[in-house]
Amino acid sequence: MLVCVVGAGVYLYQLQLPKKIDVETAAVIITNDRADSIEPTVVRIHGKLHKPLFKQHYFEGSFIIDGIEATKKDWQNKIPIVKHNNGINMGSLFYSSPIKPHDFTFVSTIYFDDEFENINIWTAASWLGGDEKDSLFIVTGTNYEQAVETQNQLRKQFDNDDWFVPKAGEMSSS
Repeated sequence: MLVCVVGAGVYLYQLQLPKKIDVETAAVIITNDRADSIEPTVVRIHGKLHKPLFKQHYFEGSFIIDGIEATKKDWQNKIPIVKHNNGINMGSLFYSSPIKPHDFTFVSTIYFDDEFENINIWTAASWLGGDEKDSLFIVTGTNYEQAVETQNQLRKQFDNDDWFVPKAGEMSSS
């Protein structure tokens, strides 16, 4: 009897309800560490954050970044959370063309908290027509200093500089 109750409890716990996400937040697009490259944008996130027991966590829904057309018109794949540390998630945000052969149109690494209040997206600037060797960051905040503070806060909380981009010291608020 006890085994059945424990088994039922584990099963019900595994069927956790996904967390509904409905966020619209100010962000900036930064190329490398150039404060003069900043472009304001808005990030809109609507969907559900799934955290099943003993299975990979993921976000499913829409993740639209103003100024990045691929996020508005192309297929967004689930965001698999490949690493979770101290309340910060790391995953892959990518879109593919709805036209065969369904090539990728935008690929990035994303770091975010469970409420999507703090977001750091890292990708190659070439996805937006920039130089292939340049890095592009889309970060919550309304200016360069807030974006760098968001990155520093996420990095500190994530507590693993080997996995976090940009590395400590690559971007500074000065």
